[in-house]
Amino acid sequence: MHRVVSVILFLFSLTYANGQSEPHRYRFSIGEEYYLKTSMKQNTETENMELQGNVSLDIKSTLLMAVSSITSTGHYELNCWYEGLTLNFFSPGSEIFISTEASEFHPIRTYITELEKNTFKVVMSDIGEFILIEQLDSIINSFLSNLDTVTTKDSIIVKTIKESFGEEALRGLGNTVLNVFNDSSATSCTKESTFSFNAKPVQIIKNIYYHPASESTFRVQGIGIIEETTDIFELREMALVTTMKGNQTYDFLCSYDTGWIKKGVSKQRIHTLSVMKSHNDIPDGLKIPSFTESEYIFKGGRISEVK
Repeated sequence: MHRVVSVILFLFSLTYANGQSEPHRYRFSIGEEYYLKTSMKQNTETENMELQGNVSLDIKSTLLMAVSSITSTGHYELNCWYEGLTLNFFSPGSEIFISTEASEFHPIRTYITELEKNTFKVVMSDIGEFILIEQLDSIINSFLSNLDTVTTKDSIIVKTIKESFGEEALRGLGNTVLNVFNDSSATSCTKESTFSFNAKPVQIIKNIYYHPASESTFRVQGIGIIEETTDIFELREMALVTTMKGNQTYDFLCSYDTGWIKKGVSKQRIHTLSVMKSHNDIPDGLKIPSFTESEYIFKGGRISEVK
């Protein structure tokens, strides 16, 4: 009898060890609903003999996802919608202020409310990659097509909403907080993905590590390196040749059961050096150093857990 118990315990220990050594992934069932609550604060500071200023951006969102089906390849088809969208943008140097919470910006609140009424579709792999995002940008674009007269203000508002909550913004958010697993290792991985910066895609290489936190949770920690890149921004009165580089850190607590994030923080720092071209009042070659710091705070779980 003692020998039989020993064999059973030995086999159980092997099963447990093998289970623990399997790569982490998302384990959803059809009909389940999840939420991801995000708060992002971003500040850009610029200092130059001729130009000084800072820009602040504060975005909050709740992404809700209902698992509608699972494909033959193991991808999850999700019906998604937004709640609690807010956006505050402040640029004192340019005298630009946009807020979904201020009464004088009623039109942007109207568009945001309309966006929250609509659903869109996402296909996500079991390691967190957004394979496909459908209908989100077309929903936002329809705001203008439904107007009898489209003003410049309307165009700017819709452009701002798309850059903050549209498909590329959502893909970047997913790459930051959800696309952190791999097919080969339960301890670490290296992943290359993108996020949006100044409305343009930026490549980042992430080194991710996994650690047990409790019987039901594990931690995802790591750092991403934004390699030096150069881009040209064509503006209304000038062109900027901008070189940028930076890094991003990750520290998330996830569920063993589903892989879904419970809470987490990601911090990003980007250094840029812009060289001005073709400005009427400022000579070519003017260099404008700046840095942008962003902090993302996440909270997630099953929707049923907060009801």
